[in-house]
Amino acid sequence: MPVNELDGLQLASTFTDSLSGNTISLFTPSGKFQTGYNYVFLQIKDKGGNLINNATITWTPTMAISKLRNRNTALRDDKFILASFF
Repeated sequence: MPVNELDGLQLASTFTDSLSGNTISLFTPSGKFQTGYNYVFLQIKDKGGNLINNATITWTPTMAISKLRNRNTALRDDKFILASFF
């Protein structure tokens, strides 16, 4: 029986890259982004709707609070990329 890697996750946002036409979907446990720490899972599909399993992305979430800044890099998994930021 195949594993549903989206179990327990809800769609928070979807956008399409204007250069490649790839669709990037962002999932969180609640389906929302909140102030503070978030687990974010990404799913990337090509123009035909096929999953891209070995994508390499660069994502540098930045949050500014007064004079403070915080950056965190993404952790890659074969099908999803987990990025946490706070």
